[in-house]
Amino acid sequence: NDMTTLMTVVPKKKPVKKNDWVRMNRGHYKGDLALVVAVKDSGLKCIIQCVPRLDLTLMDLPPEEARIRRRTVRPPQKFFNASEVKNCSRERFQTGDMCDYYEGSYYHDGYLLKEVTVGSMVKSCTDEHPP
Repeated sequence: NDMTTLMTVVPKKKPVKKNDWVRMNRGHYKGDLALVVAVKDSGLKCIIQCVPRLDLTLMDLPPEEARIRRRTVRPPQKFFNASEVKNCSRERFQTGDMCDYYEGSYYHDGYLLKEVTVGSMVKSCTDEHPP
């Protein structure tokens, strides 16, 4: 009844923890550095904090042109400025006690707070891959 071990699976990814630095590996923020603020759902999701990439010039463009620009142009990283956003667009901006809300995202102290899936969106920074 002795069974021989044929294969052992060693997990490559170590779980992310609060205050870990990670790299985003999908979407608008691909390659950007982010800080893990909280871990949810037994480590499957986390809330990250990173410098947002907002393109406030899209408000002035026609809808078709704005849609094309949103897909092709990657805006530079820039801290969120509530007064600048208020001047551009009043109807999509809300301010609260803890953070600001603009176009479906939350911002605190100029940073974007975003909930992401750990497996598909985040890559831990390790000794081999430093921040």
